[in-house]
Amino acid sequence: MRTTVTLDPDVVQGLRELQEAKSLTPKAAINEALRLGLRGLRSSRELPPAPFVIEAATLGPPRFQKVSDMEAYLDELDWAESQGK
Repeated sequence: MRTTVTLDPDVVQGLRELQEAKSLTPKAAINEALRLGLRGLRSSRELPPAPFVIEAATLGPPRFQKVSDMEAYLDELDWAESQGK
């Protein structure tokens, strides 16, 4: 099949790199890339999505031990803001 396709610059660069790495013609590089991409699309539809994972981060000791400590800090911030500091 013959067709005209406009490729994005990053795709053109990737195809050129594939051509050089495997000593392929432009036609062969395009066909290789399409085969790999289609195979990846087929296999991704068959696999369940990967589970969502949240990684924990250590933030150090809590800044406030009690809620009242936090309220006092916020009051200080409000006071400083009202003073233009």
